Amino acid sequence: MSSTHQLSPPPAPAGGWSRRGTLGLLLAAPVAALAGCASLTDPVVRGTNSLEPPPVPSPEPEFVAAADEVEGLRALVSGLGAAAPAAWVEAVSAMLAAHVAVLTSRDPLGGLATPQPWFSPSASAPPAAPGIGLEQWTSAAADLAGAHSARATGAASPDLAMLWASLAAATTLHASPGPVPVAGPLPGPVEVDEEAACRNVLLAHLHALAQLLEVGVGITDGEVRTAYQNRLAQVRGLVVEQQALIRALGADPVGPLPGYDLPGATSTADQVAATWTLVEQQVFAAHAPVAAASPSAGRAAAITAMEAQGRAVQGRGGSISFFPGWV
Repeated sequence: MSSTHQLSPPPAPAGGWSRRGTLGLLLAAPVAALAGCASLTDPVVRGTNSLEPPPVPSPEPEFVAAADEVEGLRALVSGLGAAAPAAWVEAVSAMLAAHVAVLTSRDPLGGLATPQPWFSPSASAPPAAPGIGLEQWTSAAADLAGAHSARATGAASPDLAMLWASLAAATTLHASPGPVPVAGPLPGPVEVDEEAACRNVLLAHLHALAQLLEVGVGITDGEVRTAYQNRLAQVRGLVVEQQALIRALGADPVGPLPGYDLPGATSTADQVAATWTLVEQQVFAAHAPVAAASPSAGRAAAITAMEAQGRAVQGRGGSISFFPGWV
């Protein structure tokens, strides 16, 4: 059972209420009532301003760490001195500087000729004094390549996985003197297809390479012919491997075509030899999207395969670009 409480008027003064006293009471009552309700019904928020400014964006920690590591390796390469050809040392230093520029930019996949820097490496070390051994350099480069490969494995998106895979391959393939690296396209926006589709693109390039090698076998002799035969046997093995991987993904491997649009002429032995190198480079470039499209657990193996193909390019005297995979 509920009850209603009503405000009782104050007791009347002796002699009764005067007209003036009654009017004062009537005016004061609403004011008191409103004052009592203000704390419950006043819609205005009072007190200090609780709004905080939005957080300032900061670089991803993995990019900061990678930039420091690359800058440290760049300082080290200058200390090789007579342990490596001067032209190779200069080109590798330029490659590592390009890696730092991309890693420290606001948009590492922007494809800008001059990336806008966001931060500077904290490990900006002076060039190493001449006299470090080639083994020390090779070991340091291998460590950095391994760190890049690990970042590729943990990348949250295929395009970032491709960036880290590219950096890993470029570093591994220049861990010892050889053909000088060359500047090429910078990392830019890329749409990575499904793994099976990327592997089929790679397989098509392998078919083209096998077909070219067969031409080389047919128009050469002696040791030159043996080199074509040996590489053809390797490539046929790679074809079988890719076919099996594609079938495991539930897709059909592409078959060889009667002919391919090759990047060079094939009429003479010299032309075939030059075109051979170019097709090896096409196969190498096709490995980068495969590494990007692979699941995290398979990226390390895909990067290893990419690096093996890069060595085949270098074995032909071909150069590797600063950012393999972007063509």
